[in-house]
Amino acid sequence: MRLLALILLVGAAAAVPRENGKIIGGQECEPHSRPWMASLNYGYHFCGAVLINEQWVLSVAHCWYNPYAMQIMLGEHNLRVFEGTEQLMKTQNIIWHPSYDYQTLDYDMMLIKLFHPVEITDYVKPIPLPTGCPYAGAPCSVSGWGNIATGEEVNMPARLQCLDVPILEDEKCEMAYPGMLTRRMVCAGYMDGGRDVCNGDSGSGLVCLGEVHGLVSWGQGCAVPGHPGVYAERHDARHDVTTRYRPIAKPENPFSNCLLDLSVIITSK
Repeated sequence: MRLLALILLVGAAAAVPRENGKIIGGQECEPHSRPWMASLNYGYHFCGAVLINEQWVLSVAHCWYNPYAMQIMLGEHNLRVFEGTEQLMKTQNIIWHPSYDYQTLDYDMMLIKLFHPVEITDYVKPIPLPTGCPYAGAPCSVSGWGNIATGEEVNMPARLQCLDVPILEDEKCEMAYPGMLTRRMVCAGYMDGGRDVCNGDSGSGLVCLGEVHGLVSWGQGCAVPGHPGVYAERHDARHDVTTRYRPIAKPENPFSNCLLDLSVIITSK
């Protein structure tokens, strides 16, 4: 699974975590067409996340916030209107990836356990974790509630925005961010700019072929030509995060190195 990870390099252009803002060049999503989409908030939306089963959501570690104050909203489309489909959840526990590096944002992911399971409805449903990695050019999409303006303008949409993005070849990704990528990162988007995710979309899912293959984490600027969004993908080893996690047996297929470290069955105890 490809999750975006931030890297700060001395003497090099710094990638910027995407905490407060935008899908650029997209459009309003069909209402409730992304039932796995979650909003992390503490009075206002600040990051995205994806529901992966009835009691766990997946986001990026740099979106961490005090679990006693952070809430998770699911079943949402318009943040400013009560639609009767929402489920507001409190946080019980947050687990960072054990290899997370806050300076580089390598392994930039965290699991959030909800205080109680969600009710599965047409508006709140988990999305499958990846069974393999998508090929370059694969059609993917990303969604978020960030700023839809460019430059210094601010236009925060109330309604969920969507953007279709293709997976880019590793060579193009390396050309865009020379020396700044790890084996767990991949680019998705457009080299000519104009369409991109940005601050505030962090944690939102990169969805390809009906599975979540990444989480928004970083990029140099927003919708800047030559600098597409970066997502993390290759997590080479699965691990037992806590006693409440049981790893899925590693599949014997050529895509196994592309699967998310945290592709786990989360068991309740």
